[in-house]
Amino acid sequence: MYAGTFGNSLRSPPLLNQWRRHYEEVFDFRCRCCVCRHVSFCANRDRSEYYVVRDASTKKCTIVDKKPATTTTTVVDNGVFKTKTEAETGMKSMKVCTEN
Repeated sequence: MYAGTFGNSLRSPPLLNQWRRHYEEVFDFRCRCCVCRHVSFCANRDRSEYYVVRDASTKKCTIVDKKPATTTTTVVDNGVFKTKTEAETGMKSMKVCTEN
C-alpha cells in the first residue's frame, strides 16, 4: 500500500519516484551547467596579454596589460606576451628598449 492510503506501508508510489528522479537529474544537469559556465568565465579572465610599448615622446619602454589605444605609444616589435615575466625578459632583448 502507498502512503496516504489504508495500511502501514510507507513506500512511495512508482510515479512519484519517477518524478523525483527526473527532477534530481534536471537539478544535477543545471548545477553542472552553472559550474561549467563559472569555470569557463574564470579561465577566460586569466588569459590576459601583456604588451611592451614605447612612448614616442620619452622613448621609454614600459609593460602594460591592455593594448594601447593612444597614438603616442606603440607596441614594440613582437611585444605581445602571455605573462608579465615573459614581457620583462622580452623587453630586455629588444634593441629599441635597450638603446636608452
